[in-house]
Amino acid sequence: MGFYAINISTAATAISLLLSTSVLFLGPRVGMQRMGRWSGIALIGAYVLAIGVGALIGALGGFFLTRKLLPHR
Repeated sequence: MGFYAINISTAATAISLLLSTSVLFLGPRVGMQRMGRWSGIALIGAYVLAIGVGALIGALGGFFLTRKLLPHR
């Protein structure tokens, strides 16, 4: 059971970091400046949302990867 916890938390952290960083990197370049004065708030909201979505995707990915790699008992 320990492998599940390690892989799920590691994958969730990695994907969350990747997704949130990409939002911060690509957000201002994709057209957030068209939103005017709300662009900063929209970017922060997208960043927080990317952290949660990335954690969920990473946790599910880590779980299924661990199930595939561990031998069946």
